[in-house]
Amino acid sequence: MSSPLLLPAIPVWRDALAAVDTNPGNRVTDQIGSTGSGYMFPDPGLFVSCMTGEKMTEYLHQWLCLRTAFIYRLSSSSSSAQPLLNQAWHDLLNSAKEKQPSGSKSTKASRRAETLKEILSDCLREVGVELAPNDGLIPLHWGECDLGAGAPIPCHITKEILYKLFSLNFRYELSALN
Repeated sequence: MSSPLLLPAIPVWRDALAAVDTNPGNRVTDQIGSTGSGYMFPDPGLFVSCMTGEKMTEYLHQWLCLRTAFIYRLSSSSSSAQPLLNQAWHDLLNSAKEKQPSGSKSTKASRRAETLKEILSDCLREVGVELAPNDGLIPLHWGECDLGAGAPIPCHITKEILYKLFSLNFRYELSALN
């Protein structure tokens, strides 16, 4: 994956990954901690592959709203967190501008809200909180920078967010191997 928003691949890692035998017959699926084909955090490629800058901004804002809960779900003692496929991450990140669920289970927004509650259920119960609708009024921060609701995120902050996502996914994969 190549984008001006991403750091270039480390040549040794790039070459080593290119040499990996990806034959499905070599997979071991019953290992504890195996993440299969999912991610504990969104793949940064979901952000850089957005067709428009506005869509990437929506995804970034949605991730910043959700990130603390998704990091906490891994550190929670009662966590039974499982990796999510890219499509599930896409659906969760894509729900930023939809109308909030009205109680009906038939709308996309209500199904996504239920999926989010299900994914975070263990840690929500543990700390006794409920998910609030994202009405765009939640103050967002990255480091010491305040980010306005719906406002484009500066390029240097976007790079930092994507780097952090790579780092979070790598750390989880590394700990799963241990």
